[in-house]
Formats: sequence, C-alpha cells, structure tokens
Amino acid sequence: MINELDFSEEEVEQLYKITELYQKVKELILFSEEFDPERRVFIQPINELRNAMDHLMRVFAYKFGIKSSDMPDYAMKNIDKTLGHVYRAGYDVLDWLSINIRDQITEELDGISHEAICKIFPEYYREIKPYIVGLSEEISKLRSEKDIAGKEVCLNSFNNFEQYVEHIKKLKGNYDRILKIKPSLIEYDEKRKRSQMTDYGIKVGIAIASLIAGFLARAYLT
Repeated sequence: MINELDFSEEEVEQLYKITELYQKVKELILFSEEFDPERRVFIQPINELRNAMDHLMRVFAYKFGIKSSDMPDYAMKNIDKTLGHVYRAGYDVLDWLSINIRDQITEELDGISHEAICKIFPEYYREIKPYIVGLSEEISKLRSEKDIAGKEVCLNSFNNFEQYVEHIKKLKGNYDRILKIKPSLIEYDEKRKRSQMTDYGIKVGIAIASLIAGFLARAYLT
C-alpha cells in the first residue's frame, strides 16, 4: 500500500526510523508514568508527539491527494520534521526520568546513616554515587552532540539516544538495588540506636550508682 502512494526510497527509510523510534519513546513515556509516585503525565513529550502526528498527517494528506503543495520535497520535509519531534519527545522523557530517578534515590536514602550505608551497602559510595555524580556531565555531552534536524539525523544521533536510554536503565537498576537493601539499612540503624540507648542507660546507671556510693561514703565518714 505504501508503494502505491509513491513514497521514495529515502522517504520509506525515514518513515521506518520514525516507526522504530516511536516504539521506544512510547515505552519510555509509559515507564515514566508508572515510575512517578503520583502517576503524573509529563506533558512535554506528549506535545512533541502531537506535533509529530500533525506533520505525519500532512505527508499522508499530500500523498493521498487531499492536500497539494508547491513546496519542493514537501513530503520529505514533513517526514524529517516528524522524526525531529519524535526525537525531542524521547529526549524530554529521558531528561525527566534522569532527574526523577535520582531524586527518588536521594529520597529513599534520606534518614539512613552514613555508617549503615558503609557497613551494609558499601557499593553505594564506591560505585553508585560516583556514577550519579558523573551522570549529569555525561548526559550534557550526549545532548550537545545530538542532531535532530530532520534527515540530518544520523547514526551518531541514534547512538547517542541509545546511550542515554542505557544510562536510564542503569540508573533504574541502581534504584532497584537501593529499594531491595533498604530494609537491611533501616534494621542496622534501629539496632544501632537500641545499642546506643542501652549503652547510655548503663552509663547513667553507673553514674547514679557512683553518686549514691559517694554520698553513702561521705555519710559514713561523718
């Protein structure tokens, strides 16, 4: 059917890229909604997909003869713009996820003592925290190298997007590790607090006993 609409080989290639990328972006959007504690919908990528849909419909309206245009390469230009909007939607949701997951990691560890993390989960300071600290710079680098200007979207652009996706997967994996070990961290802190309270009680008891002994000694001597 698509050949009956007189799509060129280059147009078909771009449409394939759009279809492939859209599937990835849709999965990311669904995941972002599931991950958010309040199940909020992030509007910006939805707006980008809406704009992409508008350009794509211009292409089909032109190919079906519903719309005419004197613009050279009208269909290809709108296909390029469609791909650009889908890319922007993808980067928007990846940015949102990178911020939200890091915030959730900070929130989950809030109130957990440094000692508990060092004793029970030393990998956090050795691996996870340095990775999170360096992630902002890595993301900025990937974004600065991206090119979403229509057919100028090249293999490097797609590779950068894929690398960004892999960073989000790794970040989510670290978040899951923290959730899994958090009960052990809480248990360690609770035991430490009970032990401190016991030690404090013993010290107070010794101090009171010493005071009483001193009082009795003075009373005896007088």
